Amino acid sequence: MNAKEKNNLLLCISVLSVFAFGNCMGAIDGALSKIADALNVEHTIALYVGSIPALTSMFSGLFLGIVAGKKLPYKATAACCAVLMIIAGVAPFIAKNFTMILITRCFFGLGLGGMMSLQNPIATKLIPVQKRAFILGLGTCTAFTFQCILQLAGGILADVHWNLTFFTHLILIIPLIVLIFFLPKIELDPPETKQEGKAKLPLAAILMCIVIGIVTLNLAPLLFGSAFYVAVISNSATVAAIIAMLFSIGCMGGGLIYPKLYKWLKGKCFTAFLVIGAIGLGISASATTIPVLALGFFIGGISFSSMQAGLMMLLGLICPPERVGFASALMMVFVNLGGFLCSSWEMVIGIVTGDSLYMPLFIGAMIFVALAIILFIRSPFPKEDEVN
Repeated sequence: MNAKEKNNLLLCISVLSVFAFGNCMGAIDGALSKIADALNVEHTIALYVGSIPALTSMFSGLFLGIVAGKKLPYKATAACCAVLMIIAGVAPFIAKNFTMILITRCFFGLGLGGMMSLQNPIATKLIPVQKRAFILGLGTCTAFTFQCILQLAGGILADVHWNLTFFTHLILIIPLIVLIFFLPKIELDPPETKQEGKAKLPLAAILMCIVIGIVTLNLAPLLFGSAFYVAVISNSATVAAIIAMLFSIGCMGGGLIYPKLYKWLKGKCFTAFLVIGAIGLGISASATTIPVLALGFFIGGISFSSMQAGLMMLLGLICPPERVGFASALMMVFVNLGGFLCSSWEMVIGIVTGDSLYMPLFIGAMIFVALAIILFIRSPFPKEDEVN
């Protein structure tokens, strides 16, 4: 390997270290049932331990989407967000009650939102457009690889004692070290000219950010709720963590196959991702055994990560360069809003139908099919892959 190839490899690894923090909100998924039992709260309330970081992450993500790269340097900002995630991720171990856990998880969300909003701009700045689909897919795969590792460790620790699960966040020290030592410094963007300041987000970008929020809202029961679906069949947090891992492994697979799917399907790729998601939700809602449940979670994960990678690629293609950061932050706002509203969405469906566990999955599958038909008729991708 010559010096240029070595530098390119280190560059890719450093960019991927930023993505490693992106999906760590699900690290404690397998422990949620144990947390609910230990603190004597309903399962729809316990879900907020997993989903409340999505609320605070919206604010930090949107803020940094506006100022990062303009007033705040990317590398230093990413490092600060990563440190906050690690500290706040471990802090619930010493929390005395459910309220304190929620407060520490809010701070975790602030760091998470910042990291998620920085992923696409950093990749866009450092990776040539010819390799961007590959790196975005690999980045999504990396994010869910770390989530998978954290989920398994968290489930095993939760079977020892429920609050030990929060120590899994210490694993994030590894990508933090890579980020600090190898991520190149990126020069701040020059001040916007009057003409640049008038650049607006394309309507397609805004609408697709809304779509990804709807997708997350309906896939979030799989993302956060593995412990409760498994509890119907088994009372093991380790089994719940393994099922959650299957969702993450599906996300890893989706990140790896995304570049090929995009190459083959171009503008119709979102339709395929939504159909895959509908199948995953349908199987999960019908599952009565662990293997079938695992299959549904795996297929749902493929859809989730492919949609995220596809939208990041779309935003890079259709948005003015100075608006990619804000567009990426807006995407994460809707992703996190969908994740946060998941618990409320399940409560509403439960009140109306009497089933807050499985009926949300059936309804989500129907919504996915409807969105797939709409995006098949009108694709958001440009006819020619032109970068602004």
